[in-house]
Amino acid sequence: MEFYKEGRVLTVLAGTTLDLGAAQYNHKAVFIVSDGPTLSDTINIKFYTKGVKSAAVPYVPACYIDGSMNNTIFTNALIPVRLSEISTVGAASSIRVTLFN
Repeated sequence: MEFYKEGRVLTVLAGTTLDLGAAQYNHKAVFIVSDGPTLSDTINIKFYTKGVKSAAVPYVPACYIDGSMNNTIFTNALIPVRLSEISTVGAASSIRVTLFN
């Protein structure tokens, strides 16, 4: 079982790209919580794979629209990997991320 000693909460504003490669953002796992985005928002996340950034993976926030629930495995779940980048360039809303050491 993996234990994490602390968490750091970040808000990634809409229309920005956060590079998590800096030492100040060092982490072992992440927890992503949507902060109001809808399915029409374009949010991409990248992971570190063998020391380099992976291709962008679309992140679809959990949201309730027109009687249907939509989410991905990245939403409201602890992801035991290190993210390299979060891009909200195509989004109208921000997202909240907790980084765990």
